[in-house]
Amino acid sequence: MFPLKQLPAPHTRPHSVKVTLYAYTPGWQVDQETPLMDSGKPAIGSFDVDSLKWMTYLKFNQIDFQIRPAFEPNMSPSGRLPFLALSNGSFVTADGFEAWVQENKPKVTTITAKEKLDHQEAAEALAFINLAESKIHTALLYTLWFEPSHFNTTTRQHYFGHHVWVLVNLLSYRERSRISQSMLLTRAQIDRELIFEEAAAAIESLAILLGDGHSHGHDEKDAEDKDKDKEFYFFGKTSPSSLDAVVFSYLHVILTLPTIRNVEADEVDAGRRSGELARIVRKHDNLYKYSQNIWNKWFTA
Repeated sequence: MFPLKQLPAPHTRPHSVKVTLYAYTPGWQVDQETPLMDSGKPAIGSFDVDSLKWMTYLKFNQIDFQIRPAFEPNMSPSGRLPFLALSNGSFVTADGFEAWVQENKPKVTTITAKEKLDHQEAAEALAFINLAESKIHTALLYTLWFEPSHFNTTTRQHYFGHHVWVLVNLLSYRERSRISQSMLLTRAQIDRELIFEEAAAAIESLAILLGDGHSHGHDEKDAEDKDKDKEFYFFGKTSPSSLDAVVFSYLHVILTLPTIRNVEADEVDAGRRSGELARIVRKHDNLYKYSQNIWNKWFTA
């Protein structure tokens, strides 16, 4: 009778081999009542800056991962999306994300000076990350949550469109109130003109830092490709850094934000205002090309 024969549980859930990123995805969808939640196709990009930032940083560091569309922040241990679910059943949230990536990325045996930021560049990169995550982030939040043209259509649809309409209204206004309170922690009032002036100055600073290495496209002759690659990322590096992940994420979300069309005559100005942030970015051809190059190289290749 002994030893007893042990049989496997009939419904054991297999562990995922890949790390799973739960994030708002895919990118902005046009002419859809609700976000694309399960089309059977791989999710590409995100309309949410933090989600796109995580995707980009994982790709930059060659982490093998899969994406699961998620629209409920409460499913995250931190109450905020995105988050990582690991094969051992543990989770990684925003506080430990970058450290986890650095510990788990593939080991590179040869790293040249052209690929790695030195101490001064790393300090500059951190300063520009803070600039983007304060000035540009505030302008993007204002565009999405306080410009009626976007709030009443694009924003509510993408963040809460999977709920019934009563909850869409309740949750979207509650989130806008939360964002308003967070803005007022660092400024006396929510001044649209000042917010966009600060964002424009920050975007111009990034354009100057990037330089003119992106003022041309990918259609140059092959003999020049090697020279172009030297300035493909910030500081002329041949490999991207966390600064590239952050800046690209803001640029891409801003540039792909749906254009407000079919507005009434008295709403034309509101429609124009909703596209102001994208127009500011498009004034800098190098930033526009930079964003396009990263998207094509890392997301569509």
